[in-house]
Amino acid sequence: MVIGMAHYDSVAAGPGASDDGVGVATILECARVLRGEVSRNPIGFLLTDGEEAGLLGAEAFVRDPASARVRAVVNVDNRGTSGPSFLYETSKDNRDLVPLFNKLSRPITSSLFYTIYTLLPNDTDVSAFKRAGKIAVNFGAIGGVENYHKRTDDLAHVDRRTLQHHIDNASAMMRALASRDLRSMRRGNAVYFDVLGFFVVWWPAAWTIWMALASLIALIPQIRSPREAAIGALLFIAAIAIAAVVGVIAMKLMPHRLAHPAPAIAAMWIVGIASTLMLTHKRSWHGRAVVWHIIAIALALALPGVSFLFLVPAMAFHARIAGPVAAILFFPLVLSLYTAVGPLGLLAGAVLMAIFASTLTAL
Repeated sequence: MVIGMAHYDSVAAGPGASDDGVGVATILECARVLRGEVSRNPIGFLLTDGEEAGLLGAEAFVRDPASARVRAVVNVDNRGTSGPSFLYETSKDNRDLVPLFNKLSRPITSSLFYTIYTLLPNDTDVSAFKRAGKIAVNFGAIGGVENYHKRTDDLAHVDRRTLQHHIDNASAMMRALASRDLRSMRRGNAVYFDVLGFFVVWWPAAWTIWMALASLIALIPQIRSPREAAIGALLFIAAIAIAAVVGVIAMKLMPHRLAHPAPAIAAMWIVGIASTLMLTHKRSWHGRAVVWHIIAIALALALPGVSFLFLVPAMAFHARIAGPVAAILFFPLVLSLYTAVGPLGLLAGAVLMAIFASTLTAL
């Protein structure tokens, strides 16, 4: 069985219109849309209580013998009141699950989200099902995060476009899971990312290190002057360091979320781009490409789910299209950084834009 799930309780501080009233509305609408459909696996629906108090409803359901029939769960929970529906969490061993993301009409997801979420202490009802060995997919929105668990999490701040995106995603995901043999979907993790919400690119995580090494080996014969490449690489690293220092200073000066962060974010972007262009614009691109590959290799070993951010542009240096490729991967991420992580987004934005800028003259 595949179940769609949301929780109907809220915190004392807020009405809970988005967290998780929108989730409940999504599941109820999915029940209407999917009613009467026949599939390989039956589809059910679960609304839980006590999520905010410690996943009480989900834990109680998982302990109930009836939950043994459940093999997959699609959850909707929000940390904001607007913005797109992010597919930000899956169960482990998601290699066979990820290809189904292309069944979504507008998928916004990546193994970066999955990796970061696994490193955080956060929990949703999905955690109870993951501990029970179930296949799981979790959708959420983070726009308007300032309303999260506040009295402003009310109907006035609900974005109907977010609700519709959740409905589209959750119903499509339940259909896709219901059509599969869920007993065989356990074969390691995948590295994956969406391309501007149009489709999802993926490969088995185990391939990542070999892809990075092969690309670096193919790059080495193209380096005509090792000395020039080394200088270019060192200057690129220096530019990243400068952007990082300025980003740290910005965090210290603005330690709390700003009501209007756009000027600060723009300043960090300018600092990052300018630091790299000023130091590297007259240098060969080969040294910068080597740095991209080294970062990709390090991430392939430590955090393979994050590696695509650097591996794919690194490979694109061979075709001289690293700039457009990096833009497609970096800009959606950088645009949402401040919303997602607050002041830390200023530091991350400056550093990422410094790295991105290294591709602008690699033509």
